[in-house]
Amino acid sequence: MSKAMETCLLHIIVVAAEQHVKQLVEALEQGQDFEQVVARVQAVSRACFAPVLTAMLESRRAESEEGKACPQCGQKMGDKGEQERGMITPLGNVRWRRRYYYCKPCGEGHYPLDERWGIGAGQFSEAYQAGMTLLGASCSYGMASQLFERLTGVSVSDREVGRTTVERGRCLEEERLREQQVWLEQGPPTHSQAASRPWGCSLDAAKVRFRDGWHEVKGGIVYPLTGQQRQSYVVEVGSMEQAGQKLYAEVVRRGADPGRERMVCIADGAPPNWAQFEAHFAQREEILDWYHATQHLWAAAHGLYGQGTAEAATWEKQAESALWAGHPQEVLALLNLAAQQPQGQAAADERHYFDVNQSRMRYQLYREQGYPIGSGRMESACKQTIIARARQAGMSWSKEGLQPVLTLRAELLSGRFDQAWSLTRPSKAA
Repeated sequence: MSKAMETCLLHIIVVAAEQHVKQLVEALEQGQDFEQVVARVQAVSRACFAPVLTAMLESRRAESEEGKACPQCGQKMGDKGEQERGMITPLGNVRWRRRYYYCKPCGEGHYPLDERWGIGAGQFSEAYQAGMTLLGASCSYGMASQLFERLTGVSVSDREVGRTTVERGRCLEEERLREQQVWLEQGPPTHSQAASRPWGCSLDAAKVRFRDGWHEVKGGIVYPLTGQQRQSYVVEVGSMEQAGQKLYAEVVRRGADPGRERMVCIADGAPPNWAQFEAHFAQREEILDWYHATQHLWAAAHGLYGQGTAEAATWEKQAESALWAGHPQEVLALLNLAAQQPQGQAAADERHYFDVNQSRMRYQLYREQGYPIGSGRMESACKQTIIARARQAGMSWSKEGLQPVLTLRAELLSGRFDQAWSLTRPSKAA
């Protein structure tokens, strides 16, 4: 920065400070407490430094705008005149003037000064938009607007919080899907040849009320079975096939190779879950959630002997012991025997479940290998990523409105909000 510019900026600060320092003196003379004085100082600081930002922007206008060529085709653009722009920032309201140019061959307009400084669209700065979006992904838009004002002193409507959250979340979703498509078509990036390690993953769904009724929203988690790394999340409001693709992409994003690393896939007995694991993970170990398996044993026991009876508990305990030892064939033998009894229809109904899932019930082997046998992580993930945000009182959604919010929320809970934020800016290339 030149000496002349330093002098100019210092003069702006001094003039602004002289105009507002009286407020600080009055605060002291009135005996205001520490927090009140802090608020006054913050107000004065904004009044002093917002003009500095304006001056810095306008000092770069000439070099940004003179003889401006289109960044796309390189041809000289038409000058359409000067326009004013304002933005609410942590330093206060900043206003500046800049020229608008239009490229007729490309059919696109440009504000060279804004583009050079990386100033995005909207009336709020990136820092404020990030804050709104983070809150919008965390709680209802009404609560988010209240929290934003409490934290920043800037009033914003719940509608603006919702609009910003959905817009930035939609950009993130589009970027993630582009990344995902590359990996699905070309395979994952080349990773180091370090010894592979097992990873855990799961898929499940939770009901959410949409404007046309209740629909399933799918969730997935990925986590290493060794080490201290945290688990990460994906959410999909569409089909289970789309959720499976997102799960695959998340495994790649975590640095694993789905074709090389062993994937320990845990789920309930729903066939669509297993279909997605089969489609994307060649080296997989499929495990049926222990809790769901015992629920089916209790269904057979209660059908045989009645709800809550001692006989039902005894029968279930025997079957559960065989299952715990990793002997589903013994469970099937018990079910076949029970199915021949007068009250054996429930046992007969459960045989198919245990027959098709035999290979996923080697629980003793799984325990010996240190693999988890329950889907509690996944159920907790559905509560955190989906239910806690999308199923609050009175909420109903459109799919277009919910997916961006839950995409952002998944990144937030995965500990990647800051990294993901860089992908949320609208792109002309997109």
